[in-house]
Amino acid sequence: MLILMFFTLGWFFLGRKESAMQSKIFKEALESSDHEELLDTAIFLIEGCTTNILYMNAFEYPSLTNLPVVITELPPRSVYLSQKQMKMEYHGGFAHFGFGVYSNEAGWVLERYNEDDREILLTRKNLDPVVLEDPPKRIR
Repeated sequence: MLILMFFTLGWFFLGRKESAMQSKIFKEALESSDHEELLDTAIFLIEGCTTNILYMNAFEYPSLTNLPVVITELPPRSVYLSQKQMKMEYHGGFAHFGFGVYSNEAGWVLERYNEDDREILLTRKNLDPVVLEDPPKRIR
C-alpha cells in the first residue's frame, strides 16, 4: 500500500510536468509538420521494412537518430515501425498520443491519436510505392 501511494505521489508531482511538456511538443509537431512529407516518408519506410523495430531516444539502440530528419525534427519519444504501420509516440504510460500511419482498403492514412480518439489528418488513395526525391536509407 505504501509503495502504491509513493508511486502515485511521484507521478502526480513528476509525471504531470513531463506529460505537459510532451503534450506541448506534440502540439507543436502537429501544427508545424508537413503532413504530406511525413506520410510519404512513413510509407517509404513501411514499404522497405522487413522486421518490427522500436526506435527510442538517442541513448538506446536502435536510436531515433537512425531515422529520416522529417521524423527526428518532430522529436517523438519513440517510433514503432513494421511492415504494416508506423507510430510516432510522444507519450506513453497513462496517456498515449502521437501520429500513426497505416494502410487500409481505402489507401494510406496519417492520423493523430490519443487515449480517447483518433483524427485522420491525411489520406492517400493510391497504394502505389512512394518515390522520394531524396530518399533516406531503407531500414531492414
